[in-house]
Amino acid sequence: MELSVRKCYSGEKSGKKDGQAMTESDKYNSTKKIKNMVVVAGIAVLAVFLSVFYLLVLRNVITEETEKYLTEISEKTVQIVRGEINENFSDMEMMAKTVEILSKKPNGEESIREFVDDAESIYGYSRIGMVRRDGSGWISGGYAPNFGDEAFLKKAFAGEKSVSDPRISFIDGEEILIYAVPVTDGDGAVNGVFLWSRSMETLNNKLKITTFYNEGHSHLIKKDGVFLREDEGDASSYGTVGRFLSEACSGIGERQIAEFVEDLNEGSQGFITYKRDGNSYIGFYAPVGIGDWILLNAVPEKVVNGAFNRAMRLGVFTVAGIVFLCLLLILFVGRLQDYHLARLQKLAFEDSVTGGGNITYFRETAKDLIRRAPPGTYAMVSIDINSFKLINVTFGQESGDRTLRYVYSRLKECLEPGEIVARMTQDQFRMLLKNAPVEQLVKRLEDAVERIEQYNENLERKYFLSFSAGIRVVEEPDDNIIIIGDQVNMARKRAKEKPQSGLLSWAVYESQDKTNLMRGKEILDDVERGIENREFAVYLQPKINLKTKEIVGAEALVRWILPDGSMMRPDEFIPVLEQSGKITKLDLYMFREGC
Repeated sequence: MELSVRKCYSGEKSGKKDGQAMTESDKYNSTKKIKNMVVVAGIAVLAVFLSVFYLLVLRNVITEETEKYLTEISEKTVQIVRGEINENFSDMEMMAKTVEILSKKPNGEESIREFVDDAESIYGYSRIGMVRRDGSGWISGGYAPNFGDEAFLKKAFAGEKSVSDPRISFIDGEEILIYAVPVTDGDGAVNGVFLWSRSMETLNNKLKITTFYNEGHSHLIKKDGVFLREDEGDASSYGTVGRFLSEACSGIGERQIAEFVEDLNEGSQGFITYKRDGNSYIGFYAPVGIGDWILLNAVPEKVVNGAFNRAMRLGVFTVAGIVFLCLLLILFVGRLQDYHLARLQKLAFEDSVTGGGNITYFRETAKDLIRRAPPGTYAMVSIDINSFKLINVTFGQESGDRTLRYVYSRLKECLEPGEIVARMTQDQFRMLLKNAPVEQLVKRLEDAVERIEQYNENLERKYFLSFSAGIRVVEEPDDNIIIIGDQVNMARKRAKEKPQSGLLSWAVYESQDKTNLMRGKEILDDVERGIENREFAVYLQPKINLKTKEIVGAEALVRWILPDGSMMRPDEFIPVLEQSGKITKLDLYMFREGC
C-alpha cells in the first residue's frame, strides 16, 4: 500500500515537474520561433530588396551595354553607306572629267556617247546619261531623261555632286539611286550634269543588321520622317516614321514621338523604345551624312535581355518572404549576369568570320599577358595572305571566308601555352608568341605556313598561299599595344616589298621603319601644296619610230620641283601616294597638264 502510494505520489510530482518544464519549453520555443521568423523575415525582405535592387542595376547595365553596342553597329553601318556613296562618286568624278574634255571636241557629243558605251562594256557600268540645263539629254540604251525639276539635279547644276532619294526606275522598274555630277565648260561654268543610276540592292544588303541573330530592322528615312527604305514590310505604308510609331506601335507617348521627330529635323542622334506585335524594340537613329538621310536601327529587346526579364518576373513571385528562394534567385541572377556578360563578351570579342578572337580580344588579352610577364618574354607577329583579293574575286567571298577560317585554325594549332592569335582586319592575322632568336621565330612561322599548305597534298592542281610577316619583340610590359601593332604592320609591309623566294617573306621592325613612315607623312602633307603651287612638272620623253626615225609621240613623266629648287625622285613620292590613295589627284593633275 505504501509502495502504491509512493508510486502514485512520485508519479504526481513527476508529472507536475514535467508539465512545468514543457510549458517553459513551449514559451522558449515559441519565442525562438518568433525571433527566427523575424530574422528570416528580415533577411527575406532584405534579400528581396537587394535582389530587386540588384536586378534593376543589372538591367540598367545591360541596357547601357546594349545601347553602346547598337550605337557601334549603327555607326559602322553609316560608315559603310558613306563609303558606298563616296566610292561611286569617285568613279563618277573621274568619268565626268573625261566628259568635260571630250565635250570640247568638234564631235563632242558623239565622242561622249562612244566613251559611255566603252565604259559600260568594259567596266560593267549601266544606265549612264547626260542632262543639259534646258532639260534635254540622253540615257544610254536610247532613253530620254525624265526627271523634271528635282532637288538632286538642282544641286548638281549648282556645282555640287548629289544623289537622289531611292526611286523606281522608269526604264526597268528596279529600285535605284541616281548619282549626279556637274560637268563644266572651259570657263568653269556648269553646262550639264552627268548621271549614273545604281541599283539599291547593293546598298540594301549593306544596310541589313547582321547581328542579334538577324532579328533587327534597319530603316533609312529622311529628316521629314518619310521612309526611303524599311525592313518591316508595311512601315512605309504609314507615310512617315512619326505616323508609324503613333498608329502602329505602342509603349511610346506622343511627347517621345515629338522629341524623336524634332531630333530628325535637327539631324541629331539618340535612342527610342517602342512596342509592336507584342515585341519591345530598342532603336538608335543617326544622320548618315548623305543628303538628309537618317539611319534607324531597331533591335528586339527580348533578343538581348529577354531571359533577364523572365528571371526578374520569376523573382518577384517566388522570392518574397522566403530566404531560401531569395538565395536561389540571387544565385540564378548571378549566373544570368554571367550569361549576359559572356554573351556581350562574345559580341565584343568574337570575330564573325573565323569564330575566334577579333582585334579587341587580341589587344586586351595581349596587353594582359605582356603586363604579367617579365620584359622581353613575347614577340608580336603580323602576318597576312599575299594577293588575298584574288581569292575573293576568283572564287567568291564565301570561299575567301572559308580560307580565312582555315588559315586561322592552322595558325592556332601552332600556338604554345600562353600564346594567342586573332584576325585583325580582312586577311591580316596578329600573333603573340614566346620570344626567341629571330631564326627560331621565323622557323615557327615557316612551319605554320607548311601546315597551311597541307591541303594541297591530294590536289592534282596545286594552289599555294604565300604570306608576308612582320616581327617585333616586346621589350617592356608598359609598351603601348597599339603602337606595337603599328610597328609590326610596318615591318610586314616592308616584307611585302622584298623579293620572295619561298612561301613566306618576313622582316623585323627597325627604327628606319618609323623614319620612313614620318617621311611618308611629310610627303603626304606637302603634296596638296605641291599640286596647288604647280610644283609638279611634266617632262616629255619622246617616242621615236625606229623605221622613219621620226618622233611620233611622247610619254608624260612627272618630276617634283621643290620650293628650294631641288628635285624629288618619283620613286620617293609615288609609292607613298599610291599607298595613301592620293595618287588619283596627281593623276588628274598630270592628265590636265598633259592634255
